[in-house]
Amino acid sequence: MKEHCQNVHVRKDGCVSRENYSRAFMSDTKWRLLIQTLAQHGVTQTIVIVKFIDVDQPKEISFPPSLYCPTSWMDTFQFGPVELCSIEWMKFDCDVSEPLIKTGKKFPIEVIDGETIVTGYLR
Repeated sequence: MKEHCQNVHVRKDGCVSRENYSRAFMSDTKWRLLIQTLAQHGVTQTIVIVKFIDVDQPKEISFPPSLYCPTSWMDTFQFGPVELCSIEWMKFDCDVSEPLIKTGKKFPIEVIDGETIVTGYLR
């Protein structure tokens, strides 16, 4: 699979996700909608925790990240631009479900003890 991805210039993180995860819940478009919706509704936490598919440990990033880059990317400021498809999950320290539900889109969100987890991939 890796060789095929390299030959056709498919994004590296797309290859990693297909090899290591059984299901994808979020597309680049859905991640952008989530970030834009929460920013428009005043969810401007200074920090969220994000687990990227190509690293072992979750990372803290500033929220909202900048979307003033190509469509499939976000600028995390701390780590530079990263592909939206590289997000395994994103965790907020508050319940952010209400504005997401109002979009009419199905987001893979889970609220536990007042924290919201958005799942990008399932192992």
